[in-house]
Amino acid sequence: NSGHYHKGKKPDAYMAKMIDLFTNANEIVIDPFLGSGTTLFVCETMGRICIGAERDFDYFKMIVNKYLAQCPEQNLQKLTPTLATLHI
Repeated sequence: NSGHYHKGKKPDAYMAKMIDLFTNANEIVIDPFLGSGTTLFVCETMGRICIGAERDFDYFKMIVNKYLAQCPEQNLQKLTPTLATLHI
């Protein structure tokens, strides 16, 4: 986990295709195994709401750091509910 790489990472384009096929803008996508956070980031770019969980704290930290780096316009108050759903 320390290498910031998740062996089960799905390509963004694949996840975008699945999310586009099965959801509309502003709908909720549930990912009970966030892993590297691909679903979360694709939902962010496609206007979907992602609710997910990740039990591995190293992956959780990787997702949070990646999210903060890619979404700097997000303020901490908005991010806090998201963080609560990421790590169980």
